[in-house]
Amino acid sequence: MGKRLLVFAIIFLSLLAFTLWRAQPPFRLHRKLLAKLPYSPDKLLVTDLDGDGHPEVTALQTDKPPIWVRFPFDKPSLLRFENCRLVWIEEYSRSILKTLPVLTTNKRLRLLKWKDGRVIFNLLPALLDVPEVPRNIFVRKGKGTGAVFLHVYRGLDAWVFTLTPQGHWKFASRFTRTVGFWEFSDRYIADLADLDRDGILDALCVQRQPIEDAWVFWGGRKEGETNLGA
Repeated sequence: MGKRLLVFAIIFLSLLAFTLWRAQPPFRLHRKLLAKLPYSPDKLLVTDLDGDGHPEVTALQTDKPPIWVRFPFDKPSLLRFENCRLVWIEEYSRSILKTLPVLTTNKRLRLLKWKDGRVIFNLLPALLDVPEVPRNIFVRKGKGTGAVFLHVYRGLDAWVFTLTPQGHWKFASRFTRTVGFWEFSDRYIADLADLDRDGILDALCVQRQPIEDAWVFWGGRKEGETNLGA
């Protein structure tokens, strides 16, 4: 008798659970319009330009002013930074960017942030304040180490800044070569690592054309480099 009641109870509860499951409304995807942008962005960056600890979104398109999509009290607003253009970002990590590397109208490289209701343009540490060539500034992610770095080429020199996990840019090293190197578009810094374990990051550089070659530029050593060959 007891076993029959147990079997009956199991069957009854199973049918009841199935009936309740069938009675639930179907799954629906709810979409919320955050903002209408004046252009179709090439990239969307997760940023916290006002430093309030709440991430926002910054939309980017080549030769267009960056647009900051803010979310104050669940009411998104747009802010266009008309007086600057973001430098070219090939790839970056999932870090929330606290500042954006931009070029101002007079071609000065700055770190953009928002403070007390206005735009702030900060200088990059250890970098001379002179006009920049846009094509000589990149943000790239190292394929081997995953390090995200901003590099600035000027003649024989290259300045490199790394992105910290907290979303800030930190000066890493300066590299110098005796003859022209950085001005060629097919030569670039591919990754950073402390190869000689002296506490300073070194640069792995590659050249694609006419042949594939690689160099190590040693951080902290003036005009120090090692040709790794093809």
